[in-house]
Amino acid sequence: MRRHTQPMQWTIVILLLLVGWCPSAWGQGMLENPAANSAQSGIGIISGWYCIANSIEAVIDDRILVPVTYGTPRDDTQTVCGDTNNGFALLINWADLGNGQHTVQLRANGTPFATATVTVATLGTSFLQGGSSTTTAMLGGRQVTLQWQESSQNFVITGVRSVGYSLQTDVTSTGMQ
Repeated sequence: MRRHTQPMQWTIVILLLLVGWCPSAWGQGMLENPAANSAQSGIGIISGWYCIANSIEAVIDDRILVPVTYGTPRDDTQTVCGDTNNGFALLINWADLGNGQHTVQLRANGTPFATATVTVATLGTSFLQGGSSTTTAMLGGRQVTLQWQESSQNFVITGVRSVGYSLQTDVTSTGMQ
C-alpha cells in the first residue's frame, strides 16, 4: 500500500515560500541611546532604529509604558532595512525616574527587541530652576569649560583650550544655587 505524501510536501513548500517572502529586515532594530550600563542625568533621549514596525514603545522598569515617535529619516539604515524611515526617539527627563538603576526596554508591535540598564543620578528634584554654574576640567590635554544649562538639566561644553605641557591651576567653579 502506497502512502500519499504530496499534501505534506505542499505544506512544507508553502511554509518555506511564506518564510522566504518575509523581508529579512523584519525584526531588525537597535537601541542606540541610552547605552547599556551607562550613567544618565538631566534631560536625554531614548533613540535608535527599527526596520519595519507599526509602533514602537518604551517600557521603563516594567511599569511605565510610553509610545515612541517612529519613522524619522535615517539614511544609515538604507542598506539594512531597504528604506530610511526607521528612526525612533523619545525625550526623557531621567530625574523623573529617581536615583538608582533603571531598565529601559523597547518593543516593536508589542514584541521586545532591545533592553538597556542605566544608572540615574539626580540633583534631588525633577527640574532645577535658577541654578547656575561654570567650571573647568582637564580632558585629553585640553582645558574644557562646562556651564550649567537649565533647559537640558545638564552641563554643556562652552569652551575648549589646548593646554600643552604646562600645569594649569586656573580652575574656576561656582556652586549650584
